[in-house]
Formats: sequence, structure tokens, C-alpha cells
Amino acid sequence: MNNQETELNTPIYKILLLSSFFLFLFFITLFLIIKNANNKLSEYYSSLEKSEDIYFGILTEYNQVVQNSHTRHIFTYNVADSNGEIHEITESVDNNSSYKMRVGDTVAVKKQLIELFGKTRMISRIAINTLPYPLFSFLENLSLAGIVFSLLLGLLGFLKLVRA
Repeated sequence: MNNQETELNTPIYKILLLSSFFLFLFFITLFLIIKNANNKLSEYYSSLEKSEDIYFGILTEYNQVVQNSHTRHIFTYNVADSNGEIHEITESVDNNSSYKMRVGDTVAVKKQLIELFGKTRMISRIAINTLPYPLFSFLENLSLAGIVFSLLLGLLGFLKLVRA
């Protein structure tokens, strides 16, 4: 009976190596998708910065967020696209620009319609804002951590295989 139990049990190194392989495939795919999206987003924002077309949006909301003694000024504004559809944009603004803006004011913005992940979206920047534009850097770092985790699982499985 004891002999049958050992034949039915799967060695831990096989589980570790197999899960490591599938996790690695998942996280490397996720990383490549996000890296590609970041590259596209960087291109879109750099072309937006070079654009000289100025449109107007209306500030609808202001929030001040304090994190680790650092204050972030977050504004929400509405901008219409070429079809007349109104888009709500939320943007973090630098200190100097935030003092010049109040809710209800009209603000000069640069806007562009883009296609990202198969959906048409609008990106927009307040013309006087000097903060860097947002990317998916958190997701990119998370997927890199997943890749490292899967490699560590694979290394652990390989060490168990060598000892077995």
C-alpha cells in the first residue's frame, strides 16, 4: 500500500517547474503587452506635446492629495472631441500651474484621439502643465516582479530536482 502511495504522489520539483513555466509565459506575455502599450503611449504623448493645436476644456473638479509630505494637485476637466462627444479627463498638475486654475475656469488643453487596446480613447494635457505624462509603469514593474517570481520558482524546482 505504501508503495502505491509513493507512485501516485507527484514530486514537488515537477509541480514547481511546471508552475514556474506557465507563470513565466503569463508574465512575459503581460510584460510585452504592457511594454508595447507604454511605447505607443509615449509616442502619442510626445506627438501631443509637439502639437500646436489648442482647445479649451472646463475644470469641473479639484482634489489635493498629500502623500509622504508631497502634495499632488489633481484636476478633472471636460473636453469635447471632433464629434461633439464630451470626455472627462483627470490630470495631475504641477504646483505653479495649480495656483492659476480654479474649478469652473476654462483651461487651454492639447488633445488627441488614440487607439489603445482596441478602443478609441482621448488623451489630453493642460497646456501649462509641466509634470511628466502618465504611463503604465506600475503594471510594467508588477509584471517584471512576476517574471522574477516565476524564475525563482523554477530555480527552486531545479534545486529540488538536483537533490532528488
